[in-house]
Amino acid sequence: MDTSYVLQKESRESKTATLIATGRDIEMQKITLKFENLRWVFVERKDGEQIVREQAPLFLIQLVDFMRDRTEWTGTATELLENLNDPITPETMVKNQIVKYYCDILEPAGIVFESKKMKTARLLTFRKGDGVTEGDGENDRSFVFL
Repeated sequence: MDTSYVLQKESRESKTATLIATGRDIEMQKITLKFENLRWVFVERKDGEQIVREQAPLFLIQLVDFMRDRTEWTGTATELLENLNDPITPETMVKNQIVKYYCDILEPAGIVFESKKMKTARLLTFRKGDGVTEGDGENDRSFVFL
């Protein structure tokens, strides 16, 4: 299938629905529609970037703000969550969520991520940069795991 469209209603009685469109030739999007006078009326459209931002953990958005005035920060996941005043996110999920949403949240903000295992802890380093490490360009990565 090249393109899929799915119209979802919250309930049978609901007058609003979300049309989800995705496919090989179109960017994923969610279009909110409202049923009025026997026709669907456009309410709102969200593109793929907005959808990902909504799904991303709040601490990643806070991390972008946290790095706005810094050029570099290094510490553990626990220290990061303390700096972000986030008592909810489990520190065991931090690295996985950073990797999962790196290209959608951190990279566009110009934040380079590095993770390094030490004897006593795993250190996370965030740097403001162009998102590319030195090299030939073919195997460059914006985040490094050591």
